[in-house]
Amino acid sequence: MVKYSSMPIQIVQFLNFNPIFKGLGLIILGLIALLFAYFMDRKWKEPKSFGFVLFIAIAIFILLFGLYILLFHPNWWALPYSA
Repeated sequence: MVKYSSMPIQIVQFLNFNPIFKGLGLIILGLIALLFAYFMDRKWKEPKSFGFVLFIAIAIFILLFGLYILLFHPNWWALPYSA
């Protein structure tokens, strides 16, 4: 019988079920997207297009969704038979 380490199982459980990891990941992603938009706005110095405004709106939605996951800890990704 082959013995396996439980470390990979713990890593997968942390990545899949931990709302702190999911929330912080989304917040960091939203902040990076907003910083990119700010940098590109300063570099281009052109009028705002619909695509640029849509990109900013999606980045803000991702940021707010990360805050929601971080604050309220929803468990809709948990399997129905998990304890």
